[in-house]
Amino acid sequence: MATRIIHLPKYSRLSCLVKPLTISARTFATATASTNPPQFTTLSVDDRTGIATLTLNRPPANALNALFMGEIQRSITDLEKENCRGLILTSSSQRIFSAGLDLKECYKADVASLEGLWCALQNLWRTLFSTPLITVALINGHAIAGGCMLAVSSEYRIMLPNFKIGVNETMVGLAVPSWLMDTYINIMPSRRIAEWDLTSSRIYSSESALKAGLVDELASSKEEALQKSAAFIDSFSKRTLMARAITKQQFRAEILRNFEQNRQHDLDIYLSTMQKPSMQEFLGEYLQSLDAKK
Repeated sequence: MATRIIHLPKYSRLSCLVKPLTISARTFATATASTNPPQFTTLSVDDRTGIATLTLNRPPANALNALFMGEIQRSITDLEKENCRGLILTSSSQRIFSAGLDLKECYKADVASLEGLWCALQNLWRTLFSTPLITVALINGHAIAGGCMLAVSSEYRIMLPNFKIGVNETMVGLAVPSWLMDTYINIMPSRRIAEWDLTSSRIYSSESALKAGLVDELASSKEEALQKSAAFIDSFSKRTLMARAITKQQFRAEILRNFEQNRQHDLDIYLSTMQKPSMQEFLGEYLQSLDAKK
């Protein structure tokens, strides 16, 4: 199998399908721009199959800070300029897919840092959710909060057994952003169950997530999950990439429009919440409790 680690070129067959960012989105996008080589991700492309694998590697928990999220986002954007058919998103850890937003970056942070972190999260979600690539989340560890966001923003989810997945924002004092609510509702069979899950910070086991419809398949090992991920991408081999991508984006267009219309409001809610003394006190205690468990 011819697999290469790549620094991606500039050509695209699919980039014309990606809706251009709005003016405000372009402004936000510059916050995490960087010409530095990746520090927390590895990207490989199989030249034979046209399938890319993006591996998250920010030990110990793949916590999402602005730099990390910027790397993931740029990798996806650059892959759209490759002759790739699909993307598998996975983790180098054997225990954690991603534990979500790096809350250490939120504690005693100035407004500019808080804004940069949330804008990076918004941009990452938008890029993954709207990409014309066929996307699979290979969930080989716990996927909590932002980790679950990465999973539900992908088209297909394959999870290994004995892990946890869910959105626990309300447990740590944060409102679930409307775009993540819409994304979650988009895959759950019942809007009512989705509301219960998100308001109560419900965390599923791998097995219960499959029964609930939050994930699509289970695999007994990462090797089996990789095979199933490739099989899902290959299931579209007789469809034209362009027609498929346009159809996918039409399904997701309303959610993306709602996000663009409410992007600033979403940021304002986050900044207002994070700057409250009570929230900062809670964060300090929460982070201290995590340190005590190490």
